[in-house]
Amino acid sequence: MTGSRSSAVGWKDKAGNLWLFGGFGFDANGDVGNLNDLWRFDLSSNQWTWMGGNSSLPCLNTAADQCWDQPAVYGTFGTPAAGNNPGGRSESTGWTDRNGHFWLYGGFGRDARDNECYLNDLWEFDPSINEWTWRGGYTGCPSVLAGWPGVYNSQGVPAPENNPWSLYYASSWADSSGNLWLFGGMGEDLYATAWYMNDTWQFSPSTNEWAWMSGTSTGVGEYGSMGVWSLSSTPGGRKSSASWTDKDGNFWLLGGAGLAYGSTSGTGLLNDLWEFKPSIDEWAWMGGSNTASCLKSSSGICVSWGYGGVYGALGTAGSGNTPGGRYSGATWTDSAGNLWLFGGLGDDAQGTVGYLNDMWQYSLKATPSVQPASPAAMPSLSLAAGTYASAQTLTISDQTPGAVIYYTTDGTMPNGNSAVYNSPITVSSSKTVAAIAVASSYSVSALATASYTITLPAAATPTFSVPTGTYSSVQTVSISDTTNGATIYYTTDGTTPTTGSTVYTGPIAVSSTETIEAIATASGYLTSAVASATYTINLPAPSFTISGTAVTVTPGATTGNTSTITVTPGGGFTGSVALTATVTSSPSAAQYPPALSFGSTSPVAITSAGPGTAILTISTTAATNAAMILPKHSGVPWYASGSGVLACILLFGIPARRRN
Repeated sequence: MTGSRSSAVGWKDKAGNLWLFGGFGFDANGDVGNLNDLWRFDLSSNQWTWMGGNSSLPCLNTAADQCWDQPAVYGTFGTPAAGNNPGGRSESTGWTDRNGHFWLYGGFGRDARDNECYLNDLWEFDPSINEWTWRGGYTGCPSVLAGWPGVYNSQGVPAPENNPWSLYYASSWADSSGNLWLFGGMGEDLYATAWYMNDTWQFSPSTNEWAWMSGTSTGVGEYGSMGVWSLSSTPGGRKSSASWTDKDGNFWLLGGAGLAYGSTSGTGLLNDLWEFKPSIDEWAWMGGSNTASCLKSSSGICVSWGYGGVYGALGTAGSGNTPGGRYSGATWTDSAGNLWLFGGLGDDAQGTVGYLNDMWQYSLKATPSVQPASPAAMPSLSLAAGTYASAQTLTISDQTPGAVIYYTTDGTMPNGNSAVYNSPITVSSSKTVAAIAVASSYSVSALATASYTITLPAAATPTFSVPTGTYSSVQTVSISDTTNGATIYYTTDGTTPTTGSTVYTGPIAVSSTETIEAIATASGYLTSAVASATYTINLPAPSFTISGTAVTVTPGATTGNTSTITVTPGGGFTGSVALTATVTSSPSAAQYPPALSFGSTSPVAITSAGPGTAILTISTTAATNAAMILPKHSGVPWYASGSGVLACILLFGIPARRRN
């Protein structure tokens, strides 16, 4: 027999057996936690059978109540296996599909990394082979007690990456086409913050894809007119609502705990009744209250929102009868198609909140048939579908009084969250425009759609002023385009440019090897082809040379004994060059070799491509007739005596700093 538990998930198989999974309760040892055991109850024998999962929680110290939930075993995505099993969890959502397979979504429990958190995983169980299959969502949570936000994309469009939030206490239905539907619940985000959700999702087991069908990110509902299906109508955010599927395949929703009267002004216990037609993907408010009721106040401030029940006479149907606001009631549908509700936590006839034991029947036969309003007129598109050689202007109109036109330009189905038409649309590239009209007292119009192919000419390919090649100096490259009014975008790292790349405004200095690519755009033209040029820059190594002027030196003279020394840079050299001079040989008769000095003119600063100079002063004291001669071809001063004996002076250039 199963242990006591709450917030489990149940199903019914094709043979009429009842199934139960998980919930928060007691294991075989009496330890408490989120369970992952699977049970079957046979109505013919009135007996339970344990069918899978773990019989006990993993515990470190049972005496100290140090137990935790069983982690999930996901296995291979999309592949059933005997070892697969969802982690221990409660507050999950379940379905039974038309093949008799059971489905399980989310809840609060244990992921594959042994974190206790809010889950967004989807599981399928085949009772014929008694095996689970992981069908969607993440195997792990972002962090302890946190969850995953939804991935919505385009409304009404299935996609592999779509997924609802990490949800608990959501409502669910299965339609006659085999699709699974999910509404509301509490959504948990990355920061462990909970939200009342009111988005509607559809899952197709055949494609394994979710589609977001309606609802908002704020959870705010829109009632509209009672009994009128509308694209904009939707229940407000809520959890633990009562739900049914009628014999015509329509979905019903009653109350729950959530945003009072569909707004964000307060939360309370709701008693509004809704019907959803999956054939048209629209909600209609069918009964209950759409206005707030303050059940309790303190110092003039409302502290409890809700709706007290209106019971009428026992066993007698009445148009004014309605259950009080509540959540977590039990529901079923009888063979005549009537909807039944029992208990839950909610408001009694006096508005007092507590656990209820009242039972209600909602008779669809006794309810006057409420037909959808006549559809609004189909919007009219001023531009016929076809191929055009230039950009076109499209207007959309509708003859329905007060109509609001919603449209898309990517071929997807428009809805109440799509763009609202209020001015002409410029069709400058190939696209499919779809439009619907919505008006008060009318249902949504038929879809108007047209596809336009725009065959615009491409802008001219940009050209470069310097061709691709190898160069030994810095190059200045200009980019031009012959298309009138063209804007040029370019990159210098060889990547393909886009309209988000750098806009060309003036010549580009290329001082190292690089590849420039460019495109051009212009009004009335498609983006040009990509132009590309690669420049290989081989600059010479930085260096410098030293040269000087010839000078005649008179022994003992105090003036006229100087030489101008020139430092000439090469290869882009810049920096400081310190100069020294040394006598390397002297005439044999020389008694006093000259003294050499640059004074304050050394080091020489080279700041551009031009040369720098220094002054070499040669001082002699010998009382002899002698001359210092600096031949122009050598760049080195020479000291000569009157008798022809020479002394050699050698210059050294020492770079104090170099850079390219």
